Amino acid sequence: SCAQLRRVAELAEIFGDKHVHSSNRQNLEIHGVQPGNVAQLRAEILAAGLGAEGFYGARDIVSCVGVAYCPMAITATREMHDLLLPLVRNSKYDKIWDKTLINITGCPNSCVPYRITDIGLRGMRIRGQSGSREAYQILIGGRENDFGKLFAELKVDDCPRAVESILDSFLAFRTGEETLADNVDRLGVEPYLKEWANA
Repeated sequence: SCAQLRRVAELAEIFGDKHVHSSNRQNLEIHGVQPGNVAQLRAEILAAGLGAEGFYGARDIVSCVGVAYCPMAITATREMHDLLLPLVRNSKYDKIWDKTLINITGCPNSCVPYRITDIGLRGMRIRGQSGSREAYQILIGGRENDFGKLFAELKVDDCPRAVESILDSFLAFRTGEETLADNVDRLGVEPYLKEWANA
């Protein structure tokens, strides 16, 4: 909200270098904070109704604006974000929350780069008996130097179960400190598809 943004600016002046930076994960950053002031700044951020934990991981889903504001989009990406958020906040994923990034984009233009992230969803339409419905193509295992592998093309209602299957499979398959992309690179997409087929 406007009041929250104003408070962030004030906190940057009080605790930081008087600048607020935005990241490609759609987060705000305050730089130049003295180590002794971090706890107090964190408390002030929480008091403003904002979060200071769980960024850069599965709980920090990034989506484009979707059909709400973009004429190119074909899906309501924020609604998909809201469907996935309770899932990724489940405590059973605490061990992998920082090993998996999720990006959602509403069309092939990829304003949020879905091809180069652990789980990427791209808005599309799937034909039905009476017209078409909103859907998503889901890719897994992407990274900056390698596009993700096709997992499925699913109607909106099926996407949360698919993401849950992917995360459950990753929990079962991973070794050491692997990210989801590392795991898919090592095993391929087939074990994930097999688990999804049996879900």
